[in-house]
Amino acid sequence: MMKSKLFLLTAIASFVPLSVSVAQTPTIDYSHGLYKTAAPDWSKITWETLPPIQQPGFLKIPKNLISTFGYDPSRSWTAGQKVDSVVMLGDADDAFKMSALSLKDIGTLALPTTATTTKPTLKDFGLIQWQTPKTLVKAMPELSNLSLSEVPPLADLFSRNGAGLGSGTISQAIASNPQAANLTLDKIDLSKYSLDSIPGLTKTQLVKFEAWQQAYVNQIPKYKSSSL
Repeated sequence: MMKSKLFLLTAIASFVPLSVSVAQTPTIDYSHGLYKTAAPDWSKITWETLPPIQQPGFLKIPKNLISTFGYDPSRSWTAGQKVDSVVMLGDADDAFKMSALSLKDIGTLALPTTATTTKPTLKDFGLIQWQTPKTLVKAMPELSNLSLSEVPPLADLFSRNGAGLGSGTISQAIASNPQAANLTLDKIDLSKYSLDSIPGLTKTQLVKFEAWQQAYVNQIPKYKSSSL
């Protein structure tokens, strides 16, 4: 695991120049005979504590290669920007396997010293903004049998498109209102809703969501505060 993590950070450094120093990075000393060395102490290093980017830059991937990656990793960054706002989930999945994690799983990984009492909202869960009622039901099939009134964000989205709540299920609402079913959730004020406003959301693996790879590390609640 350590080898894969080192490979990932080396890959990031190849396009994101970082200012790395022993003073900034927690280390563990190892000795073998007369030889001594220091290695990163991964239990104390988090995404948000990695040194900031020192130079601006960009990464542009040709459209014909996007299918190879499975997502579009193109992006730009500025000097002083934090690494967790530049690295996408898809960049790091080979090393960290976060796609298999749920928000509930990630919450258990956050270091106590960085824990916060502020409860995240749907706005803090970045990949929700491009989900639609259809992609959410695909990710969480159990939603299909709930009524819209049981999932307030979807009720809000459908009502904004002139669709009445009615007494049917979400699957019925999707079938009878195809236009609303394909609206992205960024059309509503996501900051108004807690993560629990969508039943089962926190227990769903990230890989289940549409285009999960394009979410940045800092768009996943508590992930940036988790040890590497």
